[in-house]
Amino acid sequence: FLVSPADTHIWNDTIHDACMYGYYEKYYWKTECNLYYNVRQKKSFDQVIEDKLKSQSHKEERLEYYKLLAGQESGSETLYGNHQTLRNMLSGDTIRNYLVKQAFGYDMWEWNRTNNGLYQGIKYYCNTGTRLYAPFDCKIKDVDTANHKITLRKDDVQYWYDGSGGTKRDTEVTIANAVLLNGYSEGDTIHEGEMFAQTTNTNVNFHIEIDTDGYGWDYIDPRLVLY
Repeated sequence: FLVSPADTHIWNDTIHDACMYGYYEKYYWKTECNLYYNVRQKKSFDQVIEDKLKSQSHKEERLEYYKLLAGQESGSETLYGNHQTLRNMLSGDTIRNYLVKQAFGYDMWEWNRTNNGLYQGIKYYCNTGTRLYAPFDCKIKDVDTANHKITLRKDDVQYWYDGSGGTKRDTEVTIANAVLLNGYSEGDTIHEGEMFAQTTNTNVNFHIEIDTDGYGWDYIDPRLVLY
């Protein structure tokens, strides 16, 4: 602690020892430090990209090409993809039409207050019974009917966001608050865009885990790869 001269004088006074110790013990700070990265952003991802491209040569051409890939061109309804690679599992053109209930990362709480720890998935609000669609051609690896969880797996998924031309990673997607539709069961193979499940609650949870090339499996923020 940084103790003022006045406090030092009081501390050395035996009459006030107990109260001063109680004062500093009361305001003892926790030493654990967590990184919070789901706080409000100053700029969107696309705004950061635009600023970066405008600082380079042929800025107008670069920006137009990026807008084409991201489906931002006027009259364009096609998303060619840049940093997002997996199909939206909810109804609609994009998962961004749905409100986030809990984001990937640490919850933001008041200063010096214990949080609920790191959440390694994402929760979206939806209606009970909302249909779910396969994010890629994959296999239904595991079905936990008691806890309403479904795990999908595909090997060698090609990702574009790593900057090396499409490194392939084995990928598993776990969906919570969901059950399979009639006719589907564990071990089945399903295709991208195929309707195979529905939600059992007013929110659905997605966890995406990838094999990091010999370094083990790691969860990633689903918003990085879902469009």
